[in-house]
Amino acid sequence: ELALGRRHSVTIYARSPHKLPEEISSNLVTVVKGGVFESCFRPKEGVAPNYGVISALGPKFGQPSRNPLAAGYEDLLRLMYKYCIQRIVLLSTLSMSSPEDRFSIIREILVAGIIIGYTAWTDVVAIGKFMQYGAAEGLDVTIARVARLNGADGGTLKVGFIGDGKVVG
Repeated sequence: ELALGRRHSVTIYARSPHKLPEEISSNLVTVVKGGVFESCFRPKEGVAPNYGVISALGPKFGQPSRNPLAAGYEDLLRLMYKYCIQRIVLLSTLSMSSPEDRFSIIREILVAGIIIGYTAWTDVVAIGKFMQYGAAEGLDVTIARVARLNGADGGTLKVGFIGDGKVVG
């Protein structure tokens, strides 16, 4: 909504486009349902080039065990390099660790409770390792690890690393 408010063109690659709010559809929005990532990156006549990627790709319970999202991020980064896109912001969970994290008993308890979603957890961990250790070299990467999203407008934002005393967990 912020990008559209600033009159930027937006391409949304969505697993379930029918879940997008009606107010998102406009002449500045292109929606691509699943399929091939590259169709989101190809230059379109009359449309400004892509400047960045915002990814909310996330695992779901019952997904295959071979880390399909980590493989998807490999494809995504390959295309970013191919089309000279330098910026990516991705949404993740507390399961993705950072070298700056400190011990947190709350995080350990939350992560230990992920027995049912084990394959989703391994995918998140694989994405974190992939993004943080070399694959995204030369890119401007921001990883937003959130404990929960509630869809409410406003509220407060806590920024920091796990166990640093600034954020819960």
